[in-house]
Amino acid sequence: MIKEINELALDIEVLRNYYDAIRVVNPINHRVIQLTKVGTEFLERELPDERCFDIWKVDKPCENCISMQCAQSLKTFVKLEFVDEKVFFIVTIPVKSSKGSILIMELLRDVTGQDVLGGLLSFGDSRGNGIDIRTRILELNEMAVRDGLTGLYNRRYLNEKLPVEMLQSKHNEKELSLIMLDIDHFKKVNDVYGHAAGDIVIQWIADELVQQIAHNGWVARYGGEEFTVCLPGFNLEQASELAENVRLSVEKAKIPICNGEELNVTISAGVSSSSESNREELLKVADKRLYAAKRNGRNQVISACNLHP
Repeated sequence: MIKEINELALDIEVLRNYYDAIRVVNPINHRVIQLTKVGTEFLERELPDERCFDIWKVDKPCENCISMQCAQSLKTFVKLEFVDEKVFFIVTIPVKSSKGSILIMELLRDVTGQDVLGGLLSFGDSRGNGIDIRTRILELNEMAVRDGLTGLYNRRYLNEKLPVEMLQSKHNEKELSLIMLDIDHFKKVNDVYGHAAGDIVIQWIADELVQQIAHNGWVARYGGEEFTVCLPGFNLEQASELAENVRLSVEKAKIPICNGEELNVTISAGVSSSSESNREELLKVADKRLYAAKRNGRNQVISACNLHP
């Protein structure tokens, strides 16, 4: 059961003896919540100029955001993070605000120089001795959210980030669109040319998606030869146009594989938008339309603009 902040008043006082800092954050907009104790209760006030990631001296939310994961699963998460020459161990705990929404309590402890990872927490010196923990932490955090083959976000990131994107789009009163796409007849590529060629094709499609999407959203490898594109602020027509541009680009391309050979592949895509379906149904609707495109002959984009599943 998730406790309310006021129920944790005594716990917070005890935890202060074990952690260097305790703070509460809103996992949706990443703002820090100021807690002011009045008697036995806490008053909550969101700080408009303080974001949870400011402490790490970065300009955007952490990709491996455990507060987001904690809010999504309502389970405790831990990770390591660093700033300058200091390393911190972070624990996140889901709590309820006085209004019933989910907030995240973050417990931070300075573990600089401590043997938390079996000897890996030492900064490299000028002679190159030791392991640079900053590099190791970045690698570990990257591995948690990235697909090893393509470098795209992985399905775990999609499952954790998409609900936050949905809530943010609702809060900002902006549309959110999704594209689900799949490489047509991909099994034949593996069967005829081998899995190494199949990997090259997947990597090429991933690179093309990143180039086409640019800074308009983000791309995840959903699994196998299937990809998901998240487009905050895009309406259905805009997302469908972008999906069609990607489809045409793939259709025209000659993808170089082993021994100087080139392959031509096509993709099918389904598009959904928050304007014409419940936000929680976005992924399901886009997936249905993807398979409608495949049933309808492949190498096409299907959305409510042209054909319903």
